[in-house]
Amino acid sequence: MRGVLAVLSVAVLVAGSAQAEKQKVTAGFAALDYNSFSSDYVEVPTFVTLVTTRKGGDVMEVEYDPFGRDEYGIDTEFTRFRREAVPEYRAFLAKFLQWEAVAREDGDQFDKEIGRAAGVRGKLKFEFRSASASTHLLAVDFCTIGMCLDHPMLLNRQGAEGLDAALASFAERGVQPVDIDGKYQ
Repeated sequence: MRGVLAVLSVAVLVAGSAQAEKQKVTAGFAALDYNSFSSDYVEVPTFVTLVTTRKGGDVMEVEYDPFGRDEYGIDTEFTRFRREAVPEYRAFLAKFLQWEAVAREDGDQFDKEIGRAAGVRGKLKFEFRSASASTHLLAVDFCTIGMCLDHPMLLNRQGAEGLDAALASFAERGVQPVDIDGKYQ
């Protein structure tokens, strides 16, 4: 039943995210995925697209390609950030960075939810996760219909700092259209 709900949630997201305008930009950070071959979290291809929806809202979409397909056959994951919720996202990122510094210095290991903020058609859950005494990750997971999808975007300290910078720029500028046809003739 949970699998059916997850697939329906993804279908609702895809159907509901009809876009008026999309613009790819440099990510400046990379999501992580666990590689069982190397027994380590490694960077995976990560892309950022700025979107203006049909309803006029600005969204920053982070696409990342984890290793292999998940149990639903999906091989690309998305996390979508709403422009109006950027202050909450950045506060959670600041808290993660603070906790990560203390946990790394003291050798603490724990998993703890940092907070939740509005996402596109649901909430984004920010969670501190320890992979070891020296490796701590930020997990950003999409939650809807009372459950989270169990495929969070994972970031290390550098990734969280990069996401914070990208969100700050997005909040300041929003989606600025680029005349590709005029620029590349």
